[in-house]
Amino acid sequence: MFSREHFTVSVGIAIVVTVIPAALGLIAIYYKRKKREFIKVGNVSKLFIYPLKSAKCVEVTEADAFELGFKYKNVNDRHWIVINPNGKMATACQYPTMVNITPSLHGDLLCLDAPGMNTLKLLIEVKSTEINNTQMVDIWGTTIQGADCGDEAGQWVSDYLGKPDFHMIHFIPQFTPRYVSEVLALKYNSFKDHGCKEDDRTAYANFTPYLLMTDASVDALNSQLRDITVTEANYRPNILLAGVPAFDEDNWNQIKIGDSFQGRFLFKCTRCNSPNVDPQTGAVYQNDQPRKTLMKCHHAKASEVDMYSNHGLMGIYIAADVCGPIRVGDSVHVNYR
Repeated sequence: MFSREHFTVSVGIAIVVTVIPAALGLIAIYYKRKKREFIKVGNVSKLFIYPLKSAKCVEVTEADAFELGFKYKNVNDRHWIVINPNGKMATACQYPTMVNITPSLHGDLLCLDAPGMNTLKLLIEVKSTEINNTQMVDIWGTTIQGADCGDEAGQWVSDYLGKPDFHMIHFIPQFTPRYVSEVLALKYNSFKDHGCKEDDRTAYANFTPYLLMTDASVDALNSQLRDITVTEANYRPNILLAGVPAFDEDNWNQIKIGDSFQGRFLFKCTRCNSPNVDPQTGAVYQNDQPRKTLMKCHHAKASEVDMYSNHGLMGIYIAADVCGPIRVGDSVHVNYR
């Protein structure tokens, strides 16, 4: 026979068993919905395109965002590359003075200048019928078609770098882009927690068409550096944001910029030794900086080591889900993963 005390305890237990889990469930739903809400985090402070990969940027006040990256005055971001005689992409990691190549746009021409060199003039738009030579090129283990820019361009870059038989290659609309999933399979085959879709594609960019960074993240790194000061130019973003806490971008899911563009977080950007090259001079900083300091101040979480190893992290790769123009000053709204 149950006493009143037993009855009270039983009712109390029943309440605990049923009400608390329900309350916790409601709290979980609330925070899940809260994560999906878009909030304003900052504004676009700078925009960049890099016509020739590893050369200097062209800073712009607005650009049209497409699946394969920014387009400005008919020039697509990172649609020209330099390759070595074996067909592999050459970058400033191997040839630091590439950062001293300066692109400029003049009507239907992409002009390239470099110390001690005459101006190289390349047609921005080339018809497939005007291409004399195409070949498959190797970008970090994945292959993609390229149109040879001709003997003059090849000799120009060979003379500048002091390396024979280098060529300049151009991606044109008739070519098939690389699939980001294939790049991930080669580089990150054991990691699944990324935001890529099967149809995400890229041309000559390392991994994805857009790299987004915040100026506060650069400031956070500079606060730890002793002998040098870096800028966003060391890390070569397409989109730089102001007003965002340092490294907050690591936690984003979807990104809305201005009235048109909507992007999606893919994965964080691991940093090699390319930022160790002074973007103004092409000289290499001493003591493996800033790479070594970045590895200490911002690196992968324990759960992310399979993806990012022990590399330092700066910026995020994003894909464009809804394309449109992006302008300096545009507000940026995000939700969180």
